[in-house]
Amino acid sequence: MRSGVILAVDQGTTNTKALLVDTSGLPIFRTSAPVPLSTPHDGIVEQDPLVLWESVQRAIATAIRYTSERNATVEAIAISNQRETALAWNAETGEPLGNAVSWQCNRSAGICERLASHAPCIRAKTGLPLAPLISASKWAWLLENDARVQTACRQGVLRLGTVDSWLIHKLTGGKSYATDLTNASRTGLLNLESLAWDRDLLALFEIPKAVMPKLHSSSGELGICNAIAELIGVPILAAIGDSHAAMFGHGRFSHTSIKATYGTGSSLMALTK
Repeated sequence: MRSGVILAVDQGTTNTKALLVDTSGLPIFRTSAPVPLSTPHDGIVEQDPLVLWESVQRAIATAIRYTSERNATVEAIAISNQRETALAWNAETGEPLGNAVSWQCNRSAGICERLASHAPCIRAKTGLPLAPLISASKWAWLLENDARVQTACRQGVLRLGTVDSWLIHKLTGGKSYATDLTNASRTGLLNLESLAWDRDLLALFEIPKAVMPKLHSSSGELGICNAIAELIGVPILAAIGDSHAAMFGHGRFSHTSIKATYGTGSSLMALTK
């Protein structure tokens, strides 16, 4: 095994997985740590953000033990993640403002019904249907119903993000507030033409632009790890939503290619051009 390896972390709905890949692109080690789901009421599905982070730490620790036993060095970190799950945290303390609202959660159905007349505009700009699945509706619900989120917003310390943003925040000790375009594309707030947060949609969901993470390409530096002793100074060089990552991993890039996912949820994804 060569000394330089990439540490890939996949934070999923029921497990966090860590994979080590050598410089030839060959997977050489994998491990996982389970994560629980909470369903306190019908239609409500959530997860503890700190438990998600702890599962990432456990998976990484196991991978690091493998590298240390073989005198290997982690040269870069890559992240993939469950996509639409929505989180809110305090920019100053770094603490979550409540549980993450799972992509499976239906609590924002009422907001979607209220905004139903705007569904064609949302579809035209983002490619997505107006549904409780999209992160924007979940953040809108939190801003309307969660006093902690409302207070943080008034005080100018609110941060909203998907799981990739939360993990980048934790890995960098709060130094980086970022998301990639694939995760952003699942929020219902990314304009697919401009590849920017859409001001009209932000206003529609009553989400201040200032609380949204900086947009990045899926490949490139998103921050430097300083939260795990063995990885201090290691750059985070990729982040991508899990379904997008799986399609890229298939290595088929013609517009006729279709990927089928059979996981916690089942879906089809096709390249359009």
